[in-house]
Amino acid sequence: MASNALVGIVANPASALDIRRLVADGSAVTTNHKINVLRRVLAGLAGVGVERVLSMTDFGDISGGIESLSRGPAGARWPKLDFVEHAITQSAVDTTAAVKAMAESEVDAIVVLGGDGTNKVVAAECGDIPLASISTGTNNAFPSSIEPTVVGMATALVATGRVSREDATHRCKAMTVSTGDHCTRGLVDVAIIDDDKPGSGAVWDAANIVELFLCFAETQAVGLSSIGAHVQPVGRNDPFGLHIRIGSPRVVRVRVPLAPGLLSDVDIAEV
Repeated sequence: MASNALVGIVANPASALDIRRLVADGSAVTTNHKINVLRRVLAGLAGVGVERVLSMTDFGDISGGIESLSRGPAGARWPKLDFVEHAITQSAVDTTAAVKAMAESEVDAIVVLGGDGTNKVVAAECGDIPLASISTGTNNAFPSSIEPTVVGMATALVATGRVSREDATHRCKAMTVSTGDHCTRGLVDVAIIDDDKPGSGAVWDAANIVELFLCFAETQAVGLSSIGAHVQPVGRNDPFGLHIRIGSPRVVRVRVPLAPGLLSDVDIAEV
């Protein structure tokens, strides 16, 4: 079942480490856990015929951990493992550089470990390369919690061409936000926040939210999209999104899970 397929791996060492560990009950996803997830992904890739993998490099010991394991008994059964060479800034720039290099290397698919933010950065650079996203963040609406072995197997089927992209993938919705010369993208939500202290890395205080734009809002979600889900659920495949204005005059008040274990009352002014 061997093939010449090449699969990229992006594993964010900083996912699940923001302020929601302090203000809510968000759990930390350790480096060891992420390495364990990658071990299962690599086993799944190899089991369905992928022979080459190109991985992101980081200072968080994820790339170093799997590189070390690749020289042991488990690694003997994995695909050949190479790493993207780029300057490490310990910021989203690293993900951007890695995905650009993967696109230039013509990877057939990319496996992403991270949250909504990680996937947003990857999606901005990957073009039409299929993504298989595994949740290792906090309020993850975009990626799912799926057994990594199965993710590796499914990715391998697409990467090797044994299952077509048309049959195995779907194109996700996205929003583009432009401010002057700066342009960014949202895969789940874009929020207007009234707060002059943006350094927390997450939105957890409902009092600061002014407006919300959502690609989708599913009822099982935690985070900003849960506000939309409690007002007017929107599916991933619906050909529309949702715009909500928050504050006064209040039309309805909803109680939503803004973070794990953190319920907040949100006043809805307009939908």
